[in-house]
Amino acid sequence: MLEAIDVARLRFSGYAFLIEVKYRSHRHGFRLAEVPIIFVDRRFGVTKNSIANIAQSAWAVWAMRLRRG
Repeated sequence: MLEAIDVARLRFSGYAFLIEVKYRSHRHGFRLAEVPIIFVDRRFGVTKNSIANIAQSAWAVWAMRLRRG
């Protein structure tokens, strides 16, 4: 699968990377399935997810869609 989606041409990193891999896999006809993960509630510390990362992930969805069109 990784050869089919041409990993060397992936544009994004972080969570957007996962979105791009799923998008390209779907476009190549691979079957996708979700596997639930149960996380334990955080007791200490803070999230590593930043506003910039969230914005990049949101932009990635639109960028891939617009590029396709």
